[in-house]
Amino acid sequence: MAVSAVARSRSADDKADHRISPPTEIPDKLMFRIGEVSRIVGVETYVLRYWETEFPQLAPKKSGSGHRMYRRKEVEQLLLIRQLLYERQYTIKGARNYLKDLARQRVRSMDPLEAACHDGSSLAPTNEADRELVMAVSADPIASSVKSSPQSVNVGALREELRNILTLLG
Repeated sequence: MAVSAVARSRSADDKADHRISPPTEIPDKLMFRIGEVSRIVGVETYVLRYWETEFPQLAPKKSGSGHRMYRRKEVEQLLLIRQLLYERQYTIKGARNYLKDLARQRVRSMDPLEAACHDGSSLAPTNEADRELVMAVSADPIASSVKSSPQSVNVGALREELRNILTLLG
């Protein structure tokens, strides 16, 4: 019987050694390497890489040397994912659905200007004339799409053109 008590004690110690450390506060930085994110979120780096495959909103950029670079927004999402999976006991699918619903709620609560420009790319108009145009289009999208005046604008085409310009610049 002494052997089984030792075995039980050893397995309890092993579990204690592999506990997930509690998340820490996010430092005031724009970009984070995967090791830093691992410490902040309290999970191993392989878990972060796995979560990238399961949650489409996680898309860290790669540095010139191929290292993953996470933005602050992604670190915050990772902290939420960790909470959903480990504390609230959600499944991966359940957490994915929760995040989708959360994103939909955020879009619905935006003002029309933000909602018209929302697609995750932050291509909101910066000058007053562009803001007025987007507000007019979002106020009456059906009427604005049928107008044949040369000043009517296809917001989707404009957004795509801006993406192309950003790709060329970045």
